[in-house]
Amino acid sequence: MQDPYYHDKESQRYKTCAGSGCLNKPTSKLKIKYINKNGFFCEKCSNDLLQSNLAERIIIDDINE
Repeated sequence: MQDPYYHDKESQRYKTCAGSGCLNKPTSKLKIKYINKNGFFCEKCSNDLLQSNLAERIIIDDINE
């Protein structure tokens, strides 16, 4: 069984948002502060985390991903 947050580099598709209970399609990769974890989040969850200063945006670099 694959991880529900599996990232297919070729198609740039993410299955679901890493936000708790959120089933939206992720659009951003964020680093969650204080617990040092990365995840893919939908626009709404990304905005909430960034505005709360709980995360920082990660620029996706396919060469290093």
